[in-house]
Amino acid sequence: NEIGGQIAAVQDLESVLGRAAYLVQQSFGYHHVALFTLDRQHDELVMRAKAGAFTELFPPGHRLKLGQGIVGWVCLHGEKLLANDVDIEPRYVNLCPDILPTKSELCVPIQIGQEVVGAIDVQSPEPNAFDENDVMLIDTLAGQLAVAIDNARLYEALQQELTERRQAEEIAQRRADQAALIYEVGHRVSGELELKALLSEVVSAVRDTFGYDVLVMLLDEKTDRLVLQAIAGSYAHLFPEGLWLEVGEGMVGQAAATGETQLSGDVSQNSHYVRKVQEETRSELSVPIKSGPKVIGVLDLQSDDLNAFDENDAMVLETLADQIAMAINNAELFESAQQRVVELETLRRTSLQLTSSMDLSTILDAIVESALKLVQANNCHIYLYDEASEAFTFGAALWSDGRREAAVKALRRDGFTATVARQGSPVIINDAAHHPLYSSPEAQEWNMQAIAGFPLKLAERVLGVFTISFTKPYAFDEEGLRLLGLLADQAAIAIENAQLVSDLEEKVKARTVEIRAEKEKSDAILRSAADAIGMTDLEMRVQYVNKAFTALTGYTMTEVIGRRGTFLLAKRMPARDWQSLQEAMAQGETWQGEVTLQRKDGRTYDAALTIAPMRDTQGKVVGYVASHRDISRFKDLERARKQFMTNVSHELRTPAANIKLYAKLLQMRNKPEKAEHYAQVLEGQAERLAELIDDILQITELDSGQMITDWKQISLSTLLRDSITRYQSRAGAADITLKAMPLPVDLPVVKGDQIRLSQALGELVENAIIFTPAGGQVTLEAGMAEEEEQQWVTIDVRDTGPGISQEEQERIFDRFFRGRLAESGQVPGTGLGLSIAQEIARAHGGRLTVDSELDEGSVFTLWLRVVPI
Repeated sequence: NEIGGQIAAVQDLESVLGRAAYLVQQSFGYHHVALFTLDRQHDELVMRAKAGAFTELFPPGHRLKLGQGIVGWVCLHGEKLLANDVDIEPRYVNLCPDILPTKSELCVPIQIGQEVVGAIDVQSPEPNAFDENDVMLIDTLAGQLAVAIDNARLYEALQQELTERRQAEEIAQRRADQAALIYEVGHRVSGELELKALLSEVVSAVRDTFGYDVLVMLLDEKTDRLVLQAIAGSYAHLFPEGLWLEVGEGMVGQAAATGETQLSGDVSQNSHYVRKVQEETRSELSVPIKSGPKVIGVLDLQSDDLNAFDENDAMVLETLADQIAMAINNAELFESAQQRVVELETLRRTSLQLTSSMDLSTILDAIVESALKLVQANNCHIYLYDEASEAFTFGAALWSDGRREAAVKALRRDGFTATVARQGSPVIINDAAHHPLYSSPEAQEWNMQAIAGFPLKLAERVLGVFTISFTKPYAFDEEGLRLLGLLADQAAIAIENAQLVSDLEEKVKARTVEIRAEKEKSDAILRSAADAIGMTDLEMRVQYVNKAFTALTGYTMTEVIGRRGTFLLAKRMPARDWQSLQEAMAQGETWQGEVTLQRKDGRTYDAALTIAPMRDTQGKVVGYVASHRDISRFKDLERARKQFMTNVSHELRTPAANIKLYAKLLQMRNKPEKAEHYAQVLEGQAERLAELIDDILQITELDSGQMITDWKQISLSTLLRDSITRYQSRAGAADITLKAMPLPVDLPVVKGDQIRLSQALGELVENAIIFTPAGGQVTLEAGMAEEEEQQWVTIDVRDTGPGISQEEQERIFDRFFRGRLAESGQVPGTGLGLSIAQEIARAHGGRLTVDSELDEGSVFTLWLRVVPI
């Protein structure tokens, strides 16, 4: 009873049988228990549950033929069978003779009324394992199992009925949703006349109702391709704008090609299916959108589920496609009407622009803008034409991206534009890629697909040509050509009027230009003159100054206007110069001289000054113009040159005198024991003289521009080591420490003339040793720097000398310049060493810089440009 109660509580058939086998085996200790049900369709018994020692010997769903073995016989005859010795039981069949040790078997049929529905079978490896009690027990259990199986069947039938009812309700709801969708789409599109918005409404409505991915593609008659117009769903972000399909490509293309609905429950098995992006579509329904018999597009639904669509869905989508087709026709009619309104308005506005302006460039711009707007082309060009010379002049151009430059600089005499001008009639090419006029390689590069050219004619006279073209397939229609023809006629009249007005204006302007030319010339001269120029009235009050004046003096024009010109004088002019100036002004003559002037910041400079009278048309002096330029540098150079000549003369005179003296002493031979000493002095003085001459020759070579003769990779370690070796003894003699810091390991490559760079570095080291006091230090260090995205290798020469003033730093690399200490006579030299070093650095694309403070030493840096690898 307990087993029966547990079995009866279970309603699922599989669970009933499994629970029963387990409880029987566990409760009564049978060696093996199996439950079979009868498959009437195949006349087979199916092992539905098993428990005990033989469980692993039988695979799941093990089957026996009806009548096979004890179990098959019991189910065939509906009788129980007890075999306590299977070896002598003829109906026993051992299915696994090598591994199944059955000796006793008891099998009882499970019957519902007179119908055998299965059997319960117990086996044992012991003979005589079962008795009448076991038969009664198993028989009772078979009856209980029959009731349980019958209950489970009834339960399954009830569940099936409930499932079918739910499916029926879902189908009914789906039909209701589909009907509502048809109504909703019809309602949405009935009041929408803008095509893009209409299609967006359609795909959104389908998506909202069923949750499918949905898209609409329309047929472009010019390209004969299906172009994506609207999409909604989870794949929307995967499909790029402007996606297109060839007719016949994919299920969508097949629907367009055949005009028939394409339905696939498993697209992987559909030979027409094409995956355009990374969508995971498994079912697809493509319905052609037809206007009459003509396919104008495709409505397409996609789903991630297999068999998501049925024939009823296809019928609903076909009804929707018919509604969409009608709505598209209405929208196209509306768009066409709107386009006509826009075209007429464009022509009206263009006409107003052409008649309201006489400026030719404005007129030409208005024409190209209107033409581009009328037909949505890629570009429009206008060329003006001279029939007498058959020459073209570029007039205007406009591209769809806003550019206004011409496509070509010079037109071919046998080209498209020239052909239109010679024929005097429009030329229309709908397939430019294969037209003889566009067969040249240059024309092919333009990727021209369609072009139209219209002559701008007036009274049979061609004034010009305007062309309009497309870089995508396009076919000009009659309405578009009519509008462009009207525009060409209006443009010709406007161009003729503008040219007539322009000719009149040119004649009027001609004299104005002549009058203005002289004034503009004078203004241009004043503005561009390098000299500082100022104009004053008769009382010498400033009326005007040019840019060079403000740049040189530091004063703005506002600060000097109205002031007397003498405010710039740094000191009183010599009496003789002042008197000659007054006399020249009184006689209306030009005066020239040199004066010292003062800038706004207080600095003074020497200036060459010229003052000339300004006269009116009657020759009367009405003011003065004064020009001056800074000659301080020239005067400084002249002083430096004189000083240089003095220094060179002195330096040359000294070794020359010594050479002469010791040569005389050698000739006298009065002291033979000193002959060797005299010879050494002569040699030293000759070397000194040679060095002086070499410096002068260096200046000549610098000016020739032929300094660098050997350009190759520089060894920086050799460069620094040679400089240390060369000057080590001299530094030691002056009690100065000369050393080089270790080179960084990652210094990049530089190229140049090793000998010249060694010379430049030597000049810096020698200069540092000269100006460093005893006990001081001179250090060489290489490094890297970056300025304005340029990599540099730098070599610093650092000393502990007296430093250089800021004023002297500005001139330290000038030729002939010698600083305060050198000028005082404490340091020999010509003032050319640093100038030579600077020129060598510049010849290598580099430079020399100095960083110094008084009493804190100086750092001279050689900058060398890094060579890209």
